[in-house]
Amino acid sequence: MTDSAMIRNPQPAPLAIVGADDPAQAWESVAADWLQGRRSERTRATYTAAWHDFLAHSQRSPWAIQRSDVIAWRDAMTEQRKADATIAQRLAAVSSFYRFARSEGLTDRNPCDGVERPKVKPYDKAAWLTEEQARRVLESIRPGSPTADRDRALLTLALTMGLRRAELLGIRRGDVVERPDGSAALRYRPKGKSEETRPLPLSAWRALRRHLATMPDTSPEARVFDLTAEGLRYIVRRYTSAALGQPISPHGLRHSAASILYKRTGKPADVQAMLGHARITTTEIYVHNALTDDRRAHLGDIIGDALGL
Repeated sequence: MTDSAMIRNPQPAPLAIVGADDPAQAWESVAADWLQGRRSERTRATYTAAWHDFLAHSQRSPWAIQRSDVIAWRDAMTEQRKADATIAQRLAAVSSFYRFARSEGLTDRNPCDGVERPKVKPYDKAAWLTEEQARRVLESIRPGSPTADRDRALLTLALTMGLRRAELLGIRRGDVVERPDGSAALRYRPKGKSEETRPLPLSAWRALRRHLATMPDTSPEARVFDLTAEGLRYIVRRYTSAALGQPISPHGLRHSAASILYKRTGKPADVQAMLGHARITTTEIYVHNALTDDRRAHLGDIIGDALGL
């Protein structure tokens, strides 16, 4: 496939640089290594999309890109009214690739150097719930409705454990492990990490146990929450809109868990342990604001107590 063919087809697989000459082959190989180095599948998809958009706009081979091409792309995205966060993320992706290419000796420059990016404050538009608001949302789930047990388990897990969207939707029945003392633990795969097992807060286990009892599929591989990402988003927005008059995103529930816990303990380290952050600086974003022992079940119980669960 030639460069012109690549430009006509903006969706090559997986990160085609393409070209019939030797430079293209070398750059293709480095691009594949760079992309494989991204830990998250979602990050790989995001970076690939940014790279495709950049090449389609510049209409140049990667080794011919100049800083003026990057500036023109940035300005075009601004004119298209792309969000500052989107522009900054795409520029960061392309810059990351050229840094890697330079480290591999493929080039001696990064055309993104010196290109000013929009300044974005992480979660500057984030919305979250207070304790009282979280209680109202949970109370808005009508007992006896067909999805009441599922929805209460879903929202309780999100609010007491601070789980991410993918972590919630990835739970299988066999991931819930009941212990001899009647408590339970959850086996899951945090973002960018290997699988781990985490004790369930009592309130989350009570809600989850009721939901499990109503599930028709009892196989270990059955998804506990058989929803799409959009389905999860719809449920969270529906209940928060009904209870509060304004919608909150699924990530807003994770943010809420962090904020409620921080208000109760005043310790960023506790929030860091619950959210599973490697760096306290990431946690500080959530508390507008690692524990060596596994206190996370206890920390979830603090939130459960705060919400009267």
